[in-house]
Amino acid sequence: MKWVGRASDRELATWLGAALLAGAALPLLLVRQPPYQDLAGHLAAVTVVQNPGDYPEYVFNGFLKTNGALTAFVWLLAKLVGVTQAGRLFVLLVLGANAFVLPRFVLRFAGRARMLVASLLMPPLVHGWYASMGMLDFHLGVACAMALLVALDRQREKPSPGRAAAVALLGVLTWFAHQSPLMIVELLVGLHVVTRPTWSARIEAARALVAPLLPATALAVWSGVAHLHGAEAHAELGGATEFPSVPELVYDLWAHWGYGYTELSVSSLVTMAVLAVLALRRAREPLPFFGPWGALALLLAYLVSPYYTLGLGYAGSRFIPFVWMAALLRVPDRLSRGLTVTLAASAALYLAGMAVDDVRLAREEDELASGAGAVPWGAKLDVFLFSPRITSKNTWSLSTSWGDYVVARHAHTWELWADSPSLALLRRGPPPPRLEPLRHRRFLDAMATRAGFCAGRRAAGLDPARCDDDWRAEWASYWREVDPYVDHLLMWDPPADSLEQVPAVWRPSLQRGRLWIFERDPSRQEPQLHVDAPPGPGGGG
Repeated sequence: MKWVGRASDRELATWLGAALLAGAALPLLLVRQPPYQDLAGHLAAVTVVQNPGDYPEYVFNGFLKTNGALTAFVWLLAKLVGVTQAGRLFVLLVLGANAFVLPRFVLRFAGRARMLVASLLMPPLVHGWYASMGMLDFHLGVACAMALLVALDRQREKPSPGRAAAVALLGVLTWFAHQSPLMIVELLVGLHVVTRPTWSARIEAARALVAPLLPATALAVWSGVAHLHGAEAHAELGGATEFPSVPELVYDLWAHWGYGYTELSVSSLVTMAVLAVLALRRAREPLPFFGPWGALALLLAYLVSPYYTLGLGYAGSRFIPFVWMAALLRVPDRLSRGLTVTLAASAALYLAGMAVDDVRLAREEDELASGAGAVPWGAKLDVFLFSPRITSKNTWSLSTSWGDYVVARHAHTWELWADSPSLALLRRGPPPPRLEPLRHRRFLDAMATRAGFCAGRRAAGLDPARCDDDWRAEWASYWREVDPYVDHLLMWDPPADSLEQVPAVWRPSLQRGRLWIFERDPSRQEPQLHVDAPPGPGGGG
């Protein structure tokens, strides 16, 4: 590998980035759409933004939003290549940003030798759990934050108006992708400033580093206030603050960054365990922003932050990428031959497992989306996802696949995210109570089977003697309340109990594997069903 010695630092970082991107992105050539949990829901939102005349129940809230990069990018590119292909291109942008920035980040803070060593540990960090979750704006924000930290370090080392302008621009871009990474960068910068040895040094550091971040900080405050207004609705629906247990905190350090979908990517546990051990051996190493105090602050912030609060899910987990950044900067300059081989094998197994899972999960989403031809244009669709995941263990990979029907058929569904001023879409009025997404999910969880409903009554200390009648009455009440708002039903993997409760006014127009599509039967007669696959519901969620 003589070319490694001949290549400049930047050339070597570029080659490493290209290799990391190829490993993460090549499987996506094999699928119609990446099987990322929230992706279909985001593409549905863009479809609504593109076609306001078809969706008078929504108001477009503008592109200038944090967490808005995906919406703006797909909306712009969809004019040329369509929504689905624009979504694939955004995924490529996100993976590419992380793949190319990560080596340069390590190069800047730890040097060439550590960049080479760290590259063996990078594959699980490039794709990242947040990509699998479809939280692509946050994952892009992580890449932007790394670039911002590099720019801040240059400004720290040698302040200049040009470097300050670069920091200001990258700060705004980070906010536009997602403000959580920006706030974590500001935490690291603030800690750096207050730990300077003298007041004059603190003032000088604040002028150099804090002042260029003020535009992004102002935007973050503005969008934070808007988000808090939307969080009131979540609180009313029971979205209380939750804290994880100690075992969950330890598990999530791996599962919420380096773990993919299933056990096929479990080799990343070896990669990240080795990384943790290597980092602990150099815990006291002084590094800009990520020195002992910075690394400790990131870890403590993760440990004390809630799992869910103020309408923000996985709140504490937002610190996890930065905890692993601090670890990655502490790898040694050289590894033993045995450890090098072990890490290379772990990375190869991880990439192979992720490729297999990408294809498997994408096929499941394609199966769920295959009923689009049975849904007329502009249908009012009630969605019953009894099994929001089939194969995936670490994501709910099918939970927003209703979005495929919005993209393909401009269907109307109450599942769209449109309940906060911080989002691109807002509903003109509240959804029908039974169709509000959180309540709808709880209804399915409680009502899918008679046995599950009765078990819930017993656990609540209620008389189970009438649970059969109460279960049927609850289903009947549901159908009465939603009847004015829907004209088609989509059921995915419905248990036989739930199928039996579908009123006679609904007739199945398609049944294919786990997928059932129902349309209204004006005569209330149930015709003979044409079955494309062996009849019967799926395995029941």
